[in-house]
Amino acid sequence: INNMLDKVDEMIIGGGMAFTFLKVLNNMEIGTSLFDGEGAGIVK
Repeated sequence: INNMLDKVDEMIIGGGMAFTFLKVLNNMEIGTSLFDGEGAGIVK
């Protein structure tokens, strides 16, 4: 993601990675879905 940020104006995040974004950005409950605690720091 970091490598692509300077090359794009917008980015669509899908799959398991999307749950990390939803939890961090929207404070959404994701239950037992995938969550990358280390990657959550990048989201902020």
